[in-house]
Amino acid sequence: MAVGSGKRGAWTLYACTALDAEGQPISEQLKTFESLPLNELTEVTVEPQQHERYGPSYLLKRPSLGNGALRERVEVLERKVAALERERQGAMP
Repeated sequence: MAVGSGKRGAWTLYACTALDAEGQPISEQLKTFESLPLNELTEVTVEPQQHERYGPSYLLKRPSLGNGALRERVEVLERKVAALERERQGAMP
């Protein structure tokens, strides 16, 4: 994690890990400015980046939903669905 400030204000850059669609760990360097949910399936966009000092990496971003209130509502629904799916899996024999 790194913190700083710039023209757009204060920021936090998180190093993160992820699994691909087949459930295999992604070995490339991943980072994000967003606080992404832990241990949940999360849709992101991937922006390749190249830095002279740090080399290649990939910036993860959630797809933009436009209106902040709408995004918040969608995130609440995503968490509820994930909880219901976990509950359903626990009830299966």
